[in-house]
Amino acid sequence: RFKTTKEALIRLNPELCGREKIYAGQILTVKESTPSLGMISTNGYLYYGTPRERLTSIMPYLSYVTVCSAIYKDCHVHNLHPCEETVNFITSNGKAPILRIYMTELPMNETDFANSVAILAKSSGFFGVTLSSLNSLSNDKDSLSSLVLAVRKALIENDLLLFAEGDIDKDTSYMDYADAG
Repeated sequence: RFKTTKEALIRLNPELCGREKIYAGQILTVKESTPSLGMISTNGYLYYGTPRERLTSIMPYLSYVTVCSAIYKDCHVHNLHPCEETVNFITSNGKAPILRIYMTELPMNETDFANSVAILAKSSGFFGVTLSSLNSLSNDKDSLSSLVLAVRKALIENDLLLFAEGDIDKDTSYMDYADAG
């Protein structure tokens, strides 16, 4: 998928310590072969009503465009507005659209939620998903981690990315993000 080599993966991921085995769900640094998606990526947030001219002007500086277009409430993921035209515009400019889902509550069934998120993202042409900060919904770190792991699994199975959204008021290490903490 990324047109890389074993040697490049080992070089870009020193934490592998030369090991040749990797496993599903492991977070790795991969250098894209596409020039517009390099080692440094930039994510822009696109909100409903943003003028097309504004998006066009910043598009050359972005790798990903997070489209804020869904909400989870009343035990369902709801589209806030149609985004097919926006997703097509983003991908036609060689960028990767990411679906942002606003979370208003924790799902009762993590697996059902994770699968519905993956199906929505994949069927709508998104490359991945980001969930709004979950820390405001619960102090139970175990249940939050379990939810994120269920989402991560469903997305990986559908060849989609999971983007973490952190709380900038808290000290969070890189490993917390990498481990979906």
